[in-house]
Amino acid sequence: MRGRIVSAALAVLAVAATASAQTSVAGGPHDFSAGSAIRNTDASINGQTCVFCHTPHMGSVSVPLWNRSGSTATYQVYASSTLDTVLPVTRLDTGDDQNAFSLDTAKNSVLVKQQFTQSIPANAKTTGNRVMIENQVGTPGIGETTRAKLLHAGFTYLPGQNAPGMPNATAASVVLISGTTAADIAKGNAVAKALGLPTSDVRVSQESVRVADVIVLLGADYKP
Repeated sequence: MRGRIVSAALAVLAVAATASAQTSVAGGPHDFSAGSAIRNTDASINGQTCVFCHTPHMGSVSVPLWNRSGSTATYQVYASSTLDTVLPVTRLDTGDDQNAFSLDTAKNSVLVKQQFTQSIPANAKTTGNRVMIENQVGTPGIGETTRAKLLHAGFTYLPGQNAPGMPNATAASVVLISGTTAADIAKGNAVAKALGLPTSDVRVSQESVRVADVIVLLGADYKP
């Protein structure tokens, strides 16, 4: 045990001796001036080796902790008609003197449509195009592979859950629509086409479809 303690003590002393051997920043790995390991060619530091990381005692008074001359260049300040737009809010009754507000969702919806209309995807500006995808075959992540296809066709992708009876590796896909009108059938056919499915997969749902406009149960005939 005594031998181990002596060995540990000697190791500590050796490390301390090595650390103390570097008595100056100049010429070491932390010397960023010309001639150092990093070969910085800045010759205007007047021997102030530490100025790259530390502010000298005579640093700028007008700009604290800044060791560079102020720039005289002029720049064009960003300007926009929407830069100073104040979001519509509604004052909340807190029961005391504290001010509290909540966003006015209706007015902010109008504001977004007015100010950011160019940024809103075309399929997000329409209604009746929500398609929920459910996994019927059990392949992990298969639902996500439909997102780009649906968006490209003008639909809005909604991630769903695993379909009842999943996994069913042999079941065909089912495209569920909510009605029998020509518009409903055309929408179902368009979804099937976007996903590379036959129109024979389109079915009229026996239950009211509320969570989406079309529900797709991905089956064995869907190819990611």
